[in-house]
Amino acid sequence: GLGQPDQLLELVSRGVDMFDCVLPTRVARNGTAYTADGTINLKNQQWEKSELPLAPEGETHPLCEGFSRGYIRHLIKSEEILGLRLLSLHNVFFYLNLMKRVRSAIDSGSFSQFKAEGRADSGQYGAQRFHERTYAGYGRTPRADVRARSGRSILFRNGSSRR
Repeated sequence: GLGQPDQLLELVSRGVDMFDCVLPTRVARNGTAYTADGTINLKNQQWEKSELPLAPEGETHPLCEGFSRGYIRHLIKSEEILGLRLLSLHNVFFYLNLMKRVRSAIDSGSFSQFKAEGRADSGQYGAQRFHERTYAGYGRTPRADVRARSGRSILFRNGSSRR
């Protein structure tokens, strides 16, 4: 399904105004956090001794501030439920903050510019840059994402399709 931050911007530009997306918590359960620069997989060894926060202050859930990427990685690798809860809170906060900014851009009549710049949270990530970082190493873009980006019809499970 669709639900990456850059995909949400595309869907909003096509008139979608309601989402029911499990992606922020699903990827959190697999050790992934959303940031303004793309996703980070905290299971990767590079975060083992990292003292960096998940995101700058104010760009993560208040309960996540004060926990380093290295410590959250430790919690995840040790299968401590706190690690998954912190990542879930962080990712949901990231999505809520993104959609708050989307609403603000729509209200001010600047959504097209917002989308073109790819602004998320208080940082700039650029939808294309976010997409490239998120799918780096996969060698291809997921099929549903290609359809959403190309304007081709998307076939839903119930057999209906939308352009």
